[in-house]
Amino acid sequence: MKVAVIGLGKVGSTIAYSLIPYCSYIYFNEIDKDTLDGQNIDLRDAKNILNPVCRLIKKATWDEINDCDHIVISAGIPRVTPETTDDQLLKVNLPIVKDIIENIYQHSSILLVTNPPELIAKELNLNNVIPIGQTLDDIRAITHGKTGKYILLKKGYTNWGISAIILDYVMNKRTDIE
Repeated sequence: MKVAVIGLGKVGSTIAYSLIPYCSYIYFNEIDKDTLDGQNIDLRDAKNILNPVCRLIKKATWDEINDCDHIVISAGIPRVTPETTDDQLLKVNLPIVKDIIENIYQHSSILLVTNPPELIAKELNLNNVIPIGQTLDDIRAITHGKTGKYILLKKGYTNWGISAIILDYVMNKRTDIE
């Protein structure tokens, strides 16, 4: 299986890490060269332990990304405080996601993690993109009643729940997330 991860911050790198045992190829796309270099080396170390045959492709081209089974978009600025509003994130992240989508729009399996995913998908009128945010919020509400903002206050970011949803989607080849 081939998966592309666009954006290798805390969330994107966690997603890439979670996918290593299950993928033959993971393609990276990250605009910050230092982040790309650092994550590439760190993830290669993990790959050599978890799945030595998995190939990590640093700075993948759009053609390589479009040839993947799944594309995960986690690029953009993260929610850094619980007070950061969806409108603030939308203003910054919408143009970033729009630029990415222009290169991959025809792809059939695009998972949008960039905040706020549902608003970005609605704003761009994207029918072939699956936004991940509300699904995770619903799971949190059912299982422990704590929100992503609560986790953000405690540790500064959220990453594992999002990664688990992506892994579930990719491994089960789901066509939607409800």
